Amino acid sequence: MFERDYILRMVKQLGDAVARIMGLKVEEDYEEALRVIDRALEELLGLDLLLLRMIDAASISEMMRDNHQLFVYLKLELEEIDVLRRMNEHQRADRLLVLIEQVGRACIARHGNPDEELRMTMAVINAQRGDRSGQDRESSEEQ
Repeated sequence: MFERDYILRMVKQLGDAVARIMGLKVEEDYEEALRVIDRALEELLGLDLLLLRMIDAASISEMMRDNHQLFVYLKLELEEIDVLRRMNEHQRADRLLVLIEQVGRACIARHGNPDEELRMTMAVINAQRGDRSGQDRESSEEQ
């Protein structure tokens, strides 16, 4: 019962944060959107943001207690990637995309049994990675 309440509360807080982020993207207030993402990462996951930004994928995956935490982490980081792309920070977005794919794979390997939402989130990440790889190939061929 406690775990179910915890998960429901986390999902509601995630939904509230994503709604706020989406509104800020519509307003083109990207800096505030990044601040909201940072706060949500700290509050929902209980992780030190400075530490999170300095460590590698394997270390981040060790910090994820379960697939529910992983899902929240991936959703927020996908929002950050979208904001970074809107700010024309494509290299930062690409690096973050690679990182979250590695974190996702490591966590799923450790925790196993991903639910449908987590599988779909990983599919979105993989699709974006594929799209970026194709764009990178095209731009290098043009040069």
